[in-house]
Amino acid sequence: MYTLKVGTVYIKDAFCALFRYYLSRRKKLAKKTKSYHHGNLHQACIDQGLAFLEQDNVNFSMRDIARQVGVSHGAPSKHFGSKEGLLAAIAEQGFREFSAYLADSRV
Repeated sequence: MYTLKVGTVYIKDAFCALFRYYLSRRKKLAKKTKSYHHGNLHQACIDQGLAFLEQDNVNFSMRDIARQVGVSHGAPSKHFGSKEGLLAAIAEQGFREFSAYLADSRV
């Protein structure tokens, strides 16, 4: 019979063995799941959308963005919802950069 004390709680029997196994594996499991994350997918999609627009390619799709960034085809949609959402984010970033440029040029 296993008995493990976690804080003020005693865990017994088979659950104890499973819990010990989980504790021994959780760092390895966390490393595996973290490796699938892109990093800054939001900005990478915006940058790729800008690259398409700079090449006068306005007929790109969200799948094209995903393919170029190297993620699943549904990942960009989770951030922007649709191509229109991505274009709105590109415009928003452009206005922010232009506003910062104007503020710097006044000084």
